[in-house]
Amino acid sequence: MTQITINVDKLGEVIASKMSLKVKDNEKLWDSSQCSEYLGIKNVASFTQNVAALPTFPLPIELPSTRSRVRSGQNRWVASEVIAWALSHRRKKP
Repeated sequence: MTQITINVDKLGEVIASKMSLKVKDNEKLWDSSQCSEYLGIKNVASFTQNVAALPTFPLPIELPSTRSRVRSGQNRWVASEVIAWALSHRRKKP
Protein backbone atom coordinates (compact mmCIF):
# COMPACT_ATOMS: atom_id res chain seq x y z
CA MET A 1 0.00 0.00 0.00
CA THR A 2 1.28 3.49 -0.91
CA GLN A 3 1.21 6.14 1.77
CA ILE A 4 0.76 9.76 0.74
CA THR A 5 2.16 12.51 2.92
CA ILE A 6 0.55 15.91 2.62
CA ASN A 7 2.22 19.08 3.86
CA VAL A 8 -0.88 20.98 4.97
CA ASP A 9 0.99 24.29 5.35
CA LYS A 10 2.39 24.08 1.82
CA LEU A 11 -1.02 23.05 0.45
CA GLY A 12 -2.59 26.06 2.18
CA GLU A 13 0.00 28.40 0.67
CA VAL A 14 -0.59 27.02 -2.83
CA ILE A 15 -4.38 27.31 -2.48
CA ALA A 16 -4.09 30.88 -1.15
CA SER A 17 -1.82 31.88 -4.04
CA LYS A 18 -4.36 30.56 -6.56
CA MET A 19 -7.31 32.36 -5.02
CA SER A 20 -7.91 35.98 -5.89
CA LEU A 21 -9.91 38.43 -3.87
CA LYS A 22 -13.28 38.90 -5.52
CA VAL A 23 -14.10 42.59 -5.39
CA LYS A 24 -17.07 44.04 -7.21
CA ASP A 25 -16.13 46.44 -10.01
CA ASN A 26 -17.87 49.31 -8.27
CA GLU A 27 -15.75 48.68 -5.14
CA LYS A 28 -12.29 48.30 -6.70
CA LEU A 29 -9.82 50.95 -5.67
CA TRP A 30 -7.14 52.28 -8.01
CA ASP A 31 -4.02 54.15 -7.04
CA SER A 32 -2.66 57.01 -9.14
CA SER A 33 -0.60 54.70 -11.36
CA GLN A 34 -3.64 52.53 -12.16
CA CYS A 35 -5.76 55.62 -12.91
CA SER A 36 -3.09 57.10 -15.15
CA GLU A 37 -2.65 53.76 -16.94
CA TYR A 38 -6.39 53.47 -17.58
CA LEU A 39 -6.52 57.04 -18.88
CA GLY A 40 -3.48 56.49 -21.09
CA ILE A 41 -1.31 59.02 -19.27
CA LYS A 42 2.27 57.79 -19.16
CA ASN A 43 3.48 60.16 -16.46
CA VAL A 44 1.83 59.47 -13.08
CA ALA A 45 2.86 62.90 -11.79
CA SER A 46 1.06 64.46 -14.74
CA PHE A 47 -2.10 62.57 -13.81
CA THR A 48 -1.83 63.65 -10.18
CA GLN A 49 -1.15 67.32 -10.95
CA ASN A 50 -3.34 67.84 -14.01
CA VAL A 51 -6.20 65.34 -13.96
CA ALA A 52 -6.80 64.29 -10.36
CA ALA A 53 -6.72 67.99 -9.41
CA LEU A 54 -9.63 68.83 -11.71
CA PRO A 55 -12.75 69.82 -9.78
CA THR A 56 -14.83 67.37 -11.86
CA PHE A 57 -12.56 64.38 -11.20
CA PRO A 58 -13.89 61.96 -8.55
CA LEU A 59 -12.77 62.68 -5.02
CA PRO A 60 -10.15 60.28 -3.69
CA ILE A 61 -10.41 57.97 -0.76
CA GLU A 62 -7.59 58.98 1.57
CA LEU A 63 -6.14 55.93 3.24
CA PRO A 64 -4.47 56.67 6.57
CA SER A 65 -0.89 55.72 7.26
CA THR A 66 1.08 55.39 10.47
CA ARG A 67 4.23 56.42 8.61
CA SER A 68 3.20 60.02 8.20
CA ARG A 69 0.50 62.41 9.26
CA VAL A 70 0.42 63.67 5.70
CA ARG A 71 -1.75 61.43 3.57
CA SER A 72 -0.13 62.24 0.22
CA GLY A 73 0.54 59.17 -1.85
CA GLN A 74 -2.17 57.19 -0.10
CA ASN A 75 -5.03 58.35 -2.32
CA ARG A 76 -7.18 55.75 -4.03
CA TRP A 77 -10.09 56.23 -6.40
CA VAL A 78 -13.12 54.04 -6.96
CA ALA A 79 -12.42 52.48 -10.36
CA SER A 80 -16.01 52.67 -11.58
CA GLU A 81 -16.12 56.40 -10.77
CA VAL A 82 -12.93 57.05 -12.75
CA ILE A 83 -14.28 55.07 -15.70
CA ALA A 84 -17.62 56.92 -15.58
CA TRP A 85 -15.77 60.25 -15.41
CA ALA A 86 -13.64 59.36 -18.44
CA LEU A 87 -16.65 58.20 -20.46
CA SER A 88 -18.55 61.36 -19.60
CA HIS A 89 -15.96 63.29 -21.60
CA ARG A 90 -16.75 61.52 -24.86
CA ARG A 91 -17.01 63.94 -27.73
CA LYS A 92 -20.52 64.80 -28.82
CA LYS A 93 -21.46 64.54 -32.46
CA PRO A 94 -22.10 67.93 -34.05
